Amino acid sequence: MHICDFPGCSASFNKLWRLKEHQCSAHTGERPHVCTHPGCDKAFIRSYHLKRHLLTHSDTKEEHKCSYPGCDRVYRSVQSLRKHTKTHTTPKPHTCRECGASYRKHTQLAVHRAEHTGTLPFLCDTEDCGASFQTPSALRKHQKTHRGYVCPEEECGAVFAKWSDLRKHAPTHPKVCEVCQETFSRARQLKLHMATHSPSRLVFACPEGGCKRLYTTPYNLQQHIASFHKRERPFRCTRSDCSASFSTKQSMMRHFTRTHSGAGEQPTPGKQERPKRSLISRISGHIVRKSEVVCGEGEEMERE
Repeated sequence: MHICDFPGCSASFNKLWRLKEHQCSAHTGERPHVCTHPGCDKAFIRSYHLKRHLLTHSDTKEEHKCSYPGCDRVYRSVQSLRKHTKTHTTPKPHTCRECGASYRKHTQLAVHRAEHTGTLPFLCDTEDCGASFQTPSALRKHQKTHRGYVCPEEECGAVFAKWSDLRKHAPTHPKVCEVCQETFSRARQLKLHMATHSPSRLVFACPEGGCKRLYTTPYNLQQHIASFHKRERPFRCTRSDCSASFSTKQSMMRHFTRTHSGAGEQPTPGKQERPKRSLISRISGHIVRKSEVVCGEGEEMERE
């Protein structure tokens, strides 16, 4: 058994990954699985939730149709289809006395009965609260406002009602690189940066003939291939009188702001305007300054 070691918590789990999920959701508020799609900063506790979210960014969305007679429901993932199929095959023992509607779970019947009685069946058990809700999910979301999300920094201890508020607070505790003293707003950014100080790090070489570019992440390599070799420009300017297209969403948004915004428009209050960076400067690769191992080859690269 894996026991939670946070003060005042004695929850135990038979698998380590269940313990980690519990600590993220109940104590730290951390969401380790971050979406890498350009312009999207969503993060999730479970890797499965991230995979399901990535389907929303896919250009080719596979459809899974329900085969039950008389049902035309369509889902993006097999897991969603399987969950829906249970509504046809599982017995529904809980029946409403007023209208005869049947449900698989008692909580589903309670939600339905609220339509007849006009009362909210799920009550918050926190002292001096008394709030009530129509669904269990709404109640769980409300209860998090009592527990809150605690800042992981020991010297801070600030508590926030929403996870988004904690993420906005995180940049107030910058993470400092011990080697070069460069600061970062998030621990994940510092972790990626530390790879640049490693005497031997994993890099990914461009497979296109004659191209010597190297990248530290597969995503940057894919962006390079799509932009420079395949010349893909999937993001078009949203104005009807402009035909400009770009390889990344950020480039399109920057173009729209600088080209089509009003001449006297000021930057958004509270935000600093970033210096202009070209697409080449962001995804053109890096110069190998140390001996590095190329992914899949196991050979050391000499300095350029």
